[in-house]
Amino acid sequence: MHIATRLRLFLLTSCEAAPDRSSKAIFEFQACQKALLLDYFLSLTCEERVFRFRKFTSEDTIRQWWAGIDWHQYCAIGSEHNGRLVGLAELFWSSPTGWMRPELALSLRGSIAVQERNKLVESALAIARTRGAGDVIVYGNSCDSWVTEIARCFGGAIDCDAESMLIPTEGPHLAAHAIPDTKQYCVGRRVGDNPTWEWGRHRTGDPV
Repeated sequence: MHIATRLRLFLLTSCEAAPDRSSKAIFEFQACQKALLLDYFLSLTCEERVFRFRKFTSEDTIRQWWAGIDWHQYCAIGSEHNGRLVGLAELFWSSPTGWMRPELALSLRGSIAVQERNKLVESALAIARTRGAGDVIVYGNSCDSWVTEIARCFGGAIDCDAESMLIPTEGPHLAAHAIPDTKQYCVGRRVGDNPTWEWGRHRTGDPV
């Protein structure tokens, strides 16, 4: 097959009987694999940590944040390339909407391709839908290219005032959707992120 990375949604059902994932690049993590996810977060470069947490986050902070994760209110979907985790989509149960509108957070290696990123988002939306979600909310700077690209790809609606984007869990994903031109986007900011910004909201999935 003339494809560098073959992507297919694969949900692990147990840790004891985890099959070979060499050709299954998209999969859902289980609670007994939390240590693998912690290793992934700790291995992120400075730039990759800023992308995920919107500020540089120390190893101690990441460990403390991860220790407080409630797996009943969390879901992680990974993308592998040649056995290496290159991207992660995280779904967080969000008060007061619960799983009806969870928060979606992304962390991506610098080498991940746009097609792989989109497949990762698409798989996260599919899993969110099985948990009863009609849409997911993503917090991000509306001027960042990845925000506008995902909005165009998945029919996301950007709310500049709330510094967020809603993405439906159903629809003609990966098709072109008409959204406002980037000139009409405002610059979103969140408290506690990059020190040069002043964001207005703390995400559920971020360290305190």
